Amino acid sequence: MMLIHSFVTALLATQASARLVLDHPGMGAAPDSPSIPIMLQKFASSASSSQKPLTSPPKTPPAYLSDFLDKMPYKAGQHTLRLQDDSLCDNRGGTQWSGTADVSDEHRLFFYTFESRGDPDTDPVILWLNGGPGASSLLGGFNEMGACMLNDDSNSTTFNEWGWNRNATVIILDQPAGVGFSTVKEGGYRAMKDADGSEDFQTFLNMWFNDIFPEKKHLPLIIAGESYGGHYVPTYVKHILDSRSYNSKDAFWGNITGVVLVDAVLDMAPCVTGGYELLCETENGKGIINETSCAYMQDMIA
Repeated sequence: MMLIHSFVTALLATQASARLVLDHPGMGAAPDSPSIPIMLQKFASSASSSQKPLTSPPKTPPAYLSDFLDKMPYKAGQHTLRLQDDSLCDNRGGTQWSGTADVSDEHRLFFYTFESRGDPDTDPVILWLNGGPGASSLLGGFNEMGACMLNDDSNSTTFNEWGWNRNATVIILDQPAGVGFSTVKEGGYRAMKDADGSEDFQTFLNMWFNDIFPEKKHLPLIIAGESYGGHYVPTYVKHILDSRSYNSKDAFWGNITGVVLVDAVLDMAPCVTGGYELLCETENGKGIINETSCAYMQDMIA
């Protein structure tokens, strides 16, 4: 399942995100300012010859969006922002943006925002995290709860009537730095445990609400996570609350009104134990995996 999850994420990132076009870095860049078109090469192992990119490629395109982002100097507080359209995600004309936020001099987080199709001035903001760990949140944004669904041709999308942006502005965030289109400066520190992404996450919220979309600063914020997001979300929210209790200058003081955990991984040990019981001991599960695999699982939980 994890292999399938990773493959779909990778394919989604290269095909559905093939025309992520970002403004030049800066604070509050206008949507009609000069832009740099970014094209992504197809995976030779997965993309068929019938698939076509969503825009015409430049003469010498970088292999991946991250190649371009890595060439931009990292500077804490810097962000990019670009207005997108339905050719990337069928949102029935709804407003959507892609962008990056330099949360430190080494870490750059990529985000995608779908503005609410209801009342964007009063509807809440939902921030979505996929899990993994190491999974791009674009998987959820373009194949689960976002404004559109990736089609079988991996090169087009269909409008999602019940996307969460029906009544909320939705932020899809790739994190921690190094996951998806979020990058780490060469030689920079990469997250090794859950808490390592906490301060970057808090800094991103401060940048998004204060610098990128300050008009939404007053709105309720709901932080949602799927799978390993069951680790990320509680860890990050606790970090924010701790920062407030210490009156940290970096604390995020936005209006966090709730969290949502979808199929959350809270504790792996019961999952592994339950898997062994189901697949190796019950009549319903016997035969799905062989005795060698059952013996291996038993050794792991012993």
